[in-house]
Amino acid sequence: MDTVPASKPDLDEIYSRVADRAIDFSAPISPQIYTLLRKAIIENTIGPGTPIYESKFAEALGVSRTPFRAALQQLVNEDLVETRPQVGSVVTRIDGKKVFSAIFSRSAIERAIVKRLAELETRQMDSLSHLLTLQAECTARDDYVGFFELDDAFHSRLAEMAGVPEAWRLVVLSKTHVDRARLHLQSAIPGRAAMAYREHLSIIEAIRNGDGERAAALMDSHVGSVMDILGDGRTGKGSIPAPGG
Repeated sequence: MDTVPASKPDLDEIYSRVADRAIDFSAPISPQIYTLLRKAIIENTIGPGTPIYESKFAEALGVSRTPFRAALQQLVNEDLVETRPQVGSVVTRIDGKKVFSAIFSRSAIERAIVKRLAELETRQMDSLSHLLTLQAECTARDDYVGFFELDDAFHSRLAEMAGVPEAWRLVVLSKTHVDRARLHLQSAIPGRAAMAYREHLSIIEAIRNGDGERAAALMDSHVGSVMDILGDGRTGKGSIPAPGG
């Protein structure tokens, strides 16, 4: 039986904010709940340390506890949620060690992707034009959250153009904690969207010029930029502070 302590008066507001994203009851419910909760955790709508009470959250979403529990278990498997004795399910802190490990892996994969692209005779770089236009618009608004959503599409497209879409899927499997750190830390930096946009343009220029080594070096710096502001996270020690903490 879930017990909601009086010391968490903001939980109703948090749950309600997440529940505003409608569930399509004509489609499988559990995957939708999983996607909705995962996005809310990554965006820090549900911040580190926030308890997730099954009955209360399921009620807010208008779903039964069975599909909600299945979605919650997926989040536990990804280390986004943990179960604590006497407390229940709680959103995990952003783990610096996991962030460092994921960036290490992602950098190796994406360096190889851009090097391969630079070596190809036909690169189809013009197919990135629309994405870059949308990114430029986010840059003009200094909208890092909007830019963040387009960033995944950009990197995914690079992998597709290199003929290795599965490589990006490997990145996606490991980058959840990185995404949380990026949104929490980098979205607060004025001009960060513009900086990331310029980095994208530099990477594309190196690929167009057939300079695989430079493209790889630029990608390594781009992917690892979040580590510049992690402090102890770089050495894998401790956890990254929660928003507002």
